[in-house]
Amino acid sequence: SKNGRDVESSISLLRETIAEKPEPEMRTGMVGLLAHLLSGQKKHDEAIALLDGLETSFLSPAMMSAIRSRTELAAGKKEEALASALQAVQSL
Repeated sequence: SKNGRDVESSISLLRETIAEKPEPEMRTGMVGLLAHLLSGQKKHDEAIALLDGLETSFLSPAMMSAIRSRTELAAGKKEEALASALQAVQSL
């Protein structure tokens, strides 16, 4: 379907752009959107691997934990999602 191709091309474009290390203020939105799109495609493991593969300084700890929590929740990992959400709040 066209929508499926659009999502796949968006995923590819976001991966390429993130690899080029965009401005810090752009990173959170890009990583969050990419994780969201991957989760929407039921590629939860890929979304979590994306987060695991980022340098620790790429996003603020609070944003990284918040995005991870949302991704884990989408994957049905409720306990991990709760732990990540608590970590996000503690990082603020």
